Amino acid sequence: MYEERTPRPQQTQRPPVRRKRRKKTPWQKFKEAYLPLLILLLGLVLVIMLIVGLVKLIFSDKKPESDQIPENTTAPLTLPTEPQGDAAQVLSEAAALASGYDYEGAIALLEGYPGKDEQVAAQLETYKTTLDSLKAVADSAVVTQISFQPLIADPARAFDGDENADYYNRNNLTVDEFKAILEQLYTKGFVLVSQKQMAAADDSGKFVAGSIRLPEGKKPLVLSQVPSHYLKDQIGDGFADRVVVGENGQITSEYTDAQGTKSQGAYDFVSVLEEFIALHPDFSYRGARAVLAFSGAKDPLGYDLTNQEEAAQAKAVMEALRNKGYAFASFTYGEISYADSTAQEIEKDVQSWKNIYEELLGPVDILIYAGGSELEEYSGEKFDVLINAGFHYFSGMNNADTAWGKMGDNYLRQDRRTINGTRIIENADMVADLFDAASVVSDSRPK
Repeated sequence: MYEERTPRPQQTQRPPVRRKRRKKTPWQKFKEAYLPLLILLLGLVLVIMLIVGLVKLIFSDKKPESDQIPENTTAPLTLPTEPQGDAAQVLSEAAALASGYDYEGAIALLEGYPGKDEQVAAQLETYKTTLDSLKAVADSAVVTQISFQPLIADPARAFDGDENADYYNRNNLTVDEFKAILEQLYTKGFVLVSQKQMAAADDSGKFVAGSIRLPEGKKPLVLSQVPSHYLKDQIGDGFADRVVVGENGQITSEYTDAQGTKSQGAYDFVSVLEEFIALHPDFSYRGARAVLAFSGAKDPLGYDLTNQEEAAQAKAVMEALRNKGYAFASFTYGEISYADSTAQEIEKDVQSWKNIYEELLGPVDILIYAGGSELEEYSGEKFDVLINAGFHYFSGMNNADTAWGKMGDNYLRQDRRTINGTRIIENADMVADLFDAASVVSDSRPK
């Protein structure tokens, strides 16, 4: 018999346990999705680098054919691996030329560099590109010229109410006014050029137009100081004593203040202009400066030519100015009207001027007419006197036109505009193309 077993109590069934999946971390996702691809790419890069290295190794000893010397020559083979000379120095010299728009000179200098330098090569290409972008001045004979008289360094002494104060107020600018004008001329894109850059005689003696090339937006300008006499009796009225060459070789000016203390600095037309060009070398086209005009009056640039010591000093200063780029002009000996003079009177006046200045200045071919006069005809007896005396550049006064010029077979005529106290106070509209007169007028001027 089978024993009947007592049945076990039925157990309650539990639902199956479901384990939650853990979320994959960003690193796990990156490993699964991208790591294998990156490892593959890295392997390819290593293989390519290995191949390139082998190719370089194979061909490293081979020289380009242009660098090889024929077998039959005895000349040594020189293939410098390092730049020959000082690259920094040649780059600095080239930059100085380029800052004055002499890109041809800068290119020639860098092309002559005897070595290989990445900076030299890059700068060379930059200068070539810039040179190609320059624009020729449409008519180099028609360029604005503006002229100034000596500047007032101390307005308080110039405008002190004495008998000269009104004259200074009408004719002279202060140093600060001239500085402000230069800043605005520069901002408007004006660049100093010389008359010889505008036009000059060719090998046959015939005048031909110059080739002035400037960047887009730049405009040529001629500056002049008429006359350039710093009279000793004006020193007490707040003007500079004289133009001098400083200890560092720079052209500057000497000044005596109200207490009698002497100093050197930017106290006059020349020294202010030199200071400005030092800060803005692109204000001068290939070294151009201003024209300085002299008459038979006393103290040219502040020197008494009847004093042997001062005459020697003046000659040294004139030489330094010429080397810097300044040009000299006759303002006639007696500041007379050549239009109202006979040929004989003109010849006598010219000879008197030459007796003073020919040795001091060397050859001078610029004539700035005095008294607002100008020859009516550029032919005939009067004109022949001037041509025979060596003058080929002539400047009359014309404040009506912004610029006027004309070139003949053996001369260049260029009108000049005067910038003085009256102009900036009463005739602001006549200089509006150059600067804003109201913004440059000094508070120190008489009201």
